[in-house]
Amino acid sequence: MAQFISGLLKMKGIELSEAFFNNCIFPILKSNFPEVLDSISAAILGDGSEVLGFDDHISHDHNYTPRVILFLDDGRYDQYADELKEKLYQFIPKEFNGFKLMNNKYRKSLDIVPLKRYFLDYLGISNFPVPNYDWLKLDEQKLLELTSGKIFYVPHGKLEEIRTKFSFYPEAVRYFLLHQSFVRLSEVCGIERSILRNDNIATDFYRSFFIYFSIKIVHLYKKRYCPYRKWMGKNLINLDEEGLKLKKKIDCLVKNNDLHKIRIKIKEISEFLMTLIFDELHYEFSNLGEDEELYLLNFSDDIFNALKSEIPPELLNLSPVISPKSYWGMLFDLDGLGSSFRGTLIENIDFIEGR
Repeated sequence: MAQFISGLLKMKGIELSEAFFNNCIFPILKSNFPEVLDSISAAILGDGSEVLGFDDHISHDHNYTPRVILFLDDGRYDQYADELKEKLYQFIPKEFNGFKLMNNKYRKSLDIVPLKRYFLDYLGISNFPVPNYDWLKLDEQKLLELTSGKIFYVPHGKLEEIRTKFSFYPEAVRYFLLHQSFVRLSEVCGIERSILRNDNIATDFYRSFFIYFSIKIVHLYKKRYCPYRKWMGKNLINLDEEGLKLKKKIDCLVKNNDLHKIRIKIKEISEFLMTLIFDELHYEFSNLGEDEELYLLNFSDDIFNALKSEIPPELLNLSPVISPKSYWGMLFDLDGLGSSFRGTLIENIDFIEGR
């Protein structure tokens, strides 16, 4: 039962959308289009905090509405889509459970799409990825949006089948991205010099960079897509014991203003993350030097060697500047990788377009 608190409806977006489908949309479909019920699936997917289950009363300030996507089998979409839209929009109410229904370029309370084509168009591809390197061309946030949310109605299993194709990266790609993430972590070594110089501003910048890729690594370890910055920290609570442990360590790192303790906490998190990977690969782990003044400058080669052993040649031999956009980092050492900003853009564009 929905409850009102301070004038706002206390109901999560997924629950609200499912109720909208069951109470408003499905009865219209059943009465007017029984012949296509076996060709339709219904779900909430795509962008929006509600798809990830993170919506709250603050989310209601813009583009918040019940949302249902009807997926029609591609072979029947052209025949039925227009008629379905006309009939459904004729009968659905103007609002549901206190929320106005929307139909604009930013948000649609009801959308009708061709099943397979929707996924391909959303990702900007012409076919489902097969080679490992094709996965590097996909937007991780969009992969997350397509595999989150909830399916409300699926009589034939085709929607679930397509979502399963995108459930997570192939193992070779996962190890490639883990390697990329640890390379980015190694670039945080500059924090040690900023600490020795008592430079709080530079230290804070390096710290945020370090936190970003630490969270990326634990998502990859747990085989879960990582949300973009707004939700990536919050999503740690969904990553079992490892996510909760990292969240606790990062909370301590964020709240600490003692430069020496920041340095120690970064080393602790680095070793925690490397230990996860070494244990998974049954690889013997050598601790970072306890007494070295610049231990992050000599970031453990063991982690890179361990991960490289799991990466096939077609990925291992890629240019070191080839990377999905969310793994570029904020300090990306282009000169150290024998490139430049312009060169990196050109190489990645050529890679994405298959030139």
